[in-house]
Amino acid sequence: MAHLKQVGAEKVDQATLRSQWGEHRAVTLYAVALEINQYYFDFIQVVGDEIGDEIILGRDILNCLRLLLDGPAGMVEILNAQS
Repeated sequence: MAHLKQVGAEKVDQATLRSQWGEHRAVTLYAVALEINQYYFDFIQVVGDEIGDEIILGRDILNCLRLLLDGPAGMVEILNAQS
């Protein structure tokens, strides 16, 4: 949440988030503009992690990116659209 506070992200809605374990909890959605490599998202809603400093992106955004997930190396790489 520190990152969202730092950029002055606006609270826009409440939602329910379901974890990978199936549990549900109420969360706050924030509106932000986000640039990742050559990808620019003008207005998206993200969930702020109230415990840590992570911002949770939804599948609507992740589905727009070419990602390489390397679990054994503990790495995530965002690939260029041409890759």
